[in-house]
Amino acid sequence: MAFDITWEPKGVCKTYSGFVTSQEFMQSIAKFQGDPRFDDCRYSLNDMTAVEGHSITESDVKRFAAFAIGAFHSNPNVRIAVVATDPSILTLLDLYTAPGHSPYPMRIFPALAEARAWLAN
Repeated sequence: MAFDITWEPKGVCKTYSGFVTSQEFMQSIAKFQGDPRFDDCRYSLNDMTAVEGHSITESDVKRFAAFAIGAFHSNPNVRIAVVATDPSILTLLDLYTAPGHSPYPMRIFPALAEARAWLAN
């Protein structure tokens, strides 16, 4: 599996590694948003630093954002932090944060410590 989910007291840390398919990424979203603990979550920390490649397209990103819109009605209090430096991932993240896509506040960081500091505030 290309991802691992670790539940934390106020949120979740999703760690991706190797080659990540769009289906696997969608599975990580469904596991997080479909869990009963989702309603009490305040953050999603997504560590993508160990991703070596992916098959995620712009169309997939729009589908992921649509799921976020639905989840927002269940829990509007989630902030998303992403740790990534790969240019192809950063391009997709820019699309995800474009107006009209995901309703959640999201920031991108080059290091895990910076992401955790932002989530702690």
